[in-house]
Amino acid sequence: MESKELVASSQSQSQIAQPPVYNLFDDPVLKRAKAELTPEQREAYAKAGEQMYNFDYGSGEQDLNKVLKDACNRVCHMVRHGLHPSLLEKEDLDVINEVIGEEWYKRFGYVKEDLDNIVTVPKELPIPDYR
Repeated sequence: MESKELVASSQSQSQIAQPPVYNLFDDPVLKRAKAELTPEQREAYAKAGEQMYNFDYGSGEQDLNKVLKDACNRVCHMVRHGLHPSLLEKEDLDVINEVIGEEWYKRFGYVKEDLDNIVTVPKELPIPDYR
């Protein structure tokens, strides 16, 4: 008897009319508020929208060497300030290997084993640059 009730209740729920999907651009309150804006207010909102949504996510930098050096500087900064080399992403390791070299970790007082496991723990932060 329970299974028949479950089937009947699921059928009746599927037959219930669903409310229409809300469309922000068809909202009568918002349309009225927009119509009541002065030209100065419209212009101010248009400028604010451009500032919020007209954003260039790429740096536009064409010099690959500069891009690599900047990325390497960011990775070095993270390592100097406490991020252990074993926690670096593969991409970060690729960048730092390309710019500084395969034994870059020595520059910060680490050993090769630190690339996979935490072997060396710095005594103070930020780590001085040993160059």
